[in-house]
Amino acid sequence: ASASRGEGRTTMALLLAVMTCALDSSRRVLLVDADVDNGRLANMLGLPDASRGLGEWFDGRAVLDECIHATALPNLWLTPLAGHSGRPIRLSPKPFQDFIDGIRSRFDLTVVDSPAGNQNRAILSMAAVIQTTLLVVKYGGPTSEQIVKLMGDLDRAGCVLNQRQYEVPRMFYGQR
Repeated sequence: ASASRGEGRTTMALLLAVMTCALDSSRRVLLVDADVDNGRLANMLGLPDASRGLGEWFDGRAVLDECIHATALPNLWLTPLAGHSGRPIRLSPKPFQDFIDGIRSRFDLTVVDSPAGNQNRAILSMAAVIQTTLLVVKYGGPTSEQIVKLMGDLDRAGCVLNQRQYEVPRMFYGQR
């Protein structure tokens, strides 16, 4: 999760899933694109445009197995946001709960990419279903008030600071 767009939550979700697979090939990992405002994991991982995903699950047009797609990593699967039907996707708490319940026993780890919290409060209903939430905060991004508010709304959440840039003083390069 994140307070606003551009903080790196999609990249962090992808890295968490891929690194888990790379470090332990026995773990089955599902990456779920639930960013209903800007989902793009299917494109990033090269899934065909017609792939079924959460949108079709929410509409009742797909069963669970149709929404889970293998990726190039042997132990990484992806549930995309949806095939490109052109309709906006609305996160529904009950179908999302049913989806998570259906996949829990099939995967060792499920990583869910969510919409930004300041634009779409669906993250709150998602967090109620998901066991732990990681809040990605861009250095110099949202205000501390925004972060405190979102952290207060999330149950069992951790936080990671992203995109912090350190300047190395010139004296370390032997220059004055």
